[in-house]
Amino acid sequence: MTPRRWALLAALLWVLLQLPRLAVRYSYDWDASQYARGAVEYNLAQHQPQPPGYPLHVMALRALLPLTNPARGQVVLSLVYTLAALWAFRRWTGSDAATLLLAFSPVIFFYGATQSTYPIDLLSGSLLGWLAWRVAQGEHRLAVPLAACAAVLAGFRQSGVSFLLPMIAYAVWQTPWRRRAQALATGAILALAWFVPLAISTGGLAHLRQLNS
Repeated sequence: MTPRRWALLAALLWVLLQLPRLAVRYSYDWDASQYARGAVEYNLAQHQPQPPGYPLHVMALRALLPLTNPARGQVVLSLVYTLAALWAFRRWTGSDAATLLLAFSPVIFFYGATQSTYPIDLLSGSLLGWLAWRVAQGEHRLAVPLAACAAVLAGFRQSGVSFLLPMIAYAVWQTPWRRRAQALATGAILALAWFVPLAISTGGLAHLRQLNS
């Protein structure tokens, strides 16, 4: 059997081992219960969910409610985030072995399909790292997709993208000024598209800042 087929079998095993987690019915922890309540009634002041709000993650969870319960919906989303992150990591490294080592590492394996937003940070690191590396290597056409992905992922979980901003800024700075301006404008528009409704829903920017403090 070729190494490629062994890698595919290992990937299939990883997915099969995660599937039993879909049987969950109750919240995993306090944060998971806040996401679940936020999907039913979004109210940041009542910690539904907790600040900073995770608006796009909660909207994605709400979209799944007609199909499943909030607990299982969060597991589904975590699995999707993790698989997307592993795909981006595989594209970045070009290594099946490195990707499988990452997937079966204890932290990734545990959080890969659980009621948590941590897999979003893995997705941010893998996808934005891959795109930023390519932009810095001279593929300047990817500066706009890089900025767009960063803005959208920040709407799912802000903290991970915040830590990656220096890397993203460095990559975009390597591009011609016109491409740089396009990337900055795209990122700003997409970020404001979820941030403005979030601020309005919490009673204004001052109230949102107070909640986050």
